[in-house]
Amino acid sequence: LATPVSKKSAMGVTYRNIELANKKKLTAFDIGVSHAMTEFFTFGAVLKNPQRVENLDTRLVLGTQFVYQEFISLMLDFGTDWKNELSSDLMYGGAIQFKTFSDIYLRMGTSSDKKYNRSQSGIGLSWVSPRLLISMAVSNLEEEKTVTKSRNTSFSISYKF
Repeated sequence: LATPVSKKSAMGVTYRNIELANKKKLTAFDIGVSHAMTEFFTFGAVLKNPQRVENLDTRLVLGTQFVYQEFISLMLDFGTDWKNELSSDLMYGGAIQFKTFSDIYLRMGTSSDKKYNRSQSGIGLSWVSPRLLISMAVSNLEEEKTVTKSRNTSFSISYKF
């Protein structure tokens, strides 16, 4: 759930109810805020699992987005668990998105996570209308310690009330 809190800022909450393989159930939430500094530059932060529920990732992730000529978007994210050393817990990523038509977006990105020894790269495509958003993505995930590779796909639909 998200809502505007001022003319240029928004805040949101994600509630998670997860059942692990051993049938243990976990409940947690994440809090996010964003602020449009200018029409072309946005800054945001997400606090994942601030109550520190065991077996769930806890991090503060900071991100920016810069839009150039209403055609290209550049995105950068950095995050860490504030209780661990930065050198062992840093997560960072970057992406670029192109507006191909008036309502279709193509994006690609990469990320690295020292805490979980993972690197990821992927591509995605989205169609955006005034009330509906449809998004598809494919990503390649590599576990650096085990040299295990996998491919993930995602599909989402969002509706703005």
